[in-house]
Amino acid sequence: QHIIKLVSDLDLMIGDVSTASSEQAVGVEEIIKGVSSLEHVTHVNTQNAKSASGHAKELNAQATAVKDSVEVLNSLIARKKVS
Repeated sequence: QHIIKLVSDLDLMIGDVSTASSEQAVGVEEIIKGVSSLEHVTHVNTQNAKSASGHAKELNAQATAVKDSVEVLNSLIARKKVS
């Protein structure tokens, strides 16, 4: 009778371990999905940052060109006023 009780208890423990292992596997899968999502967002953010950097450089070059053009125009206007 005692052995049957021990075997029954052991069977319950094995069932508990099996259930816990299944729950842990589900949790690990969720973590993997979360990490994958974070990797995707990081990749997209990196692409956006590179793009923004390129646009900023282009805008800076255009601003310099406009500034240079304004300086030339101011110089021409100043010469005309002197003449």
